[in-house]
Amino acid sequence: MSEQNDYNRRRTERQKSRAPKPAYAASPASLPADARQALLAAADAAADWQAACRSLSGTAAALIPRHAPLFAKRIVVSEAAVAGSAKDGADIGSFRVQTFSLARPQRNISFALTANAPSVASPGEHRLILHTASGSETMLTITLRPNETNRSVLRRIRDAVYASSLGLTAEVVTDSSEGTDRLELRSLYHGVGHAFRLEDHGSSSLVRATGIGSIANPASDAVYAIDGGPSLSSPSNEITVRNGQVQLDLSALRIPSAVTVKVQQDHTSFIRQLRQLAEGVNALHESDRLAAGSLDPRPLQRIEAALAHPGAQAAGLYRTSDGLWQLDEEKLHNAASNSSEDLRQQLTGWNEFASTFGDLLSRTADLPTGSLINAKAGVFQKIMTYTASSEPRLRVGLSGFRMDTVL
Repeated sequence: MSEQNDYNRRRTERQKSRAPKPAYAASPASLPADARQALLAAADAAADWQAACRSLSGTAAALIPRHAPLFAKRIVVSEAAVAGSAKDGADIGSFRVQTFSLARPQRNISFALTANAPSVASPGEHRLILHTASGSETMLTITLRPNETNRSVLRRIRDAVYASSLGLTAEVVTDSSEGTDRLELRSLYHGVGHAFRLEDHGSSSLVRATGIGSIANPASDAVYAIDGGPSLSSPSNEITVRNGQVQLDLSALRIPSAVTVKVQQDHTSFIRQLRQLAEGVNALHESDRLAAGSLDPRPLQRIEAALAHPGAQAAGLYRTSDGLWQLDEEKLHNAASNSSEDLRQQLTGWNEFASTFGDLLSRTADLPTGSLINAKAGVFQKIMTYTASSEPRLRVGLSGFRMDTVL
């Protein structure tokens, strides 16, 4: 037990030795308390400022194609109710879609039978055959008792269909105002490949008596053409066109129809990134303001100078009269729509805005924290002649005194 306690104590000591230490000024006891507090506050402000730089560097990196291909994002728009999507990098342009029919599931509806009247089918054993488009046949056996009602007979057929697991739904629909019931059968799947046919077998009369063999809506495939080309068919209303690059959903169209579909660049992603970039620089401004002059102004000046890059300006980044940065989204939309490749090159090309700006932010974030403190700040003037009385672990010279920068 004693050995275990010694082990736990040594492990705790090792963990404490590795834990980050707070910033402090290593100074003689005579260092004024207000100057010491100012130094600690400046160290905290510098560390926060560097953390913001590091976060902003990640935002800039997201604009570089190898990290996130923002300029490859696409959207699909149309003049009618055609929903769609496109793969990254899909060819930009428009095409015409003519739709002649939509994919539908088959639906059979029985006669409207008086619900509580005696059954229209005779009692005894009835056999029904369900034929599918694939050529399969399934026998359903239903036994009717004497004194059955039409409602109970329709429910028996419904239950037999469900028990067969044949890919059909079955529902008894009641019209309370008329006192009638109907049985509705529907394929679970669209397309002519899932059509079905129901018929009586032998002496059975259940299909004929109830009318459940009547097709209310036949199964159909979607039939369409692209740019006046040959007719194509699909068992689904969700089709893939343009060499698999574009997916469309035709199900909300009125038939027949002819609509123009456009594949466009999706500006949403890089608008969001550039807006975050402007907000990040503004956050650095705010941190600098709150530091009340205790931070060296030169790093922020270099960052703002980098925003004068032609790529940043072409993308709509600009400085307002109050010194903050904003994104002109209309200018960005126009540039992305009219000169997309030029904008992409200026923003994300080799040694262009995103890479140079990100590198600058990374270098700034990696500077020794103490180097960001403004030694010329008024609050530090009265301690400029002090010298550290002890040797800290990591030291940064600051005009006459030393500071531990382990944060």
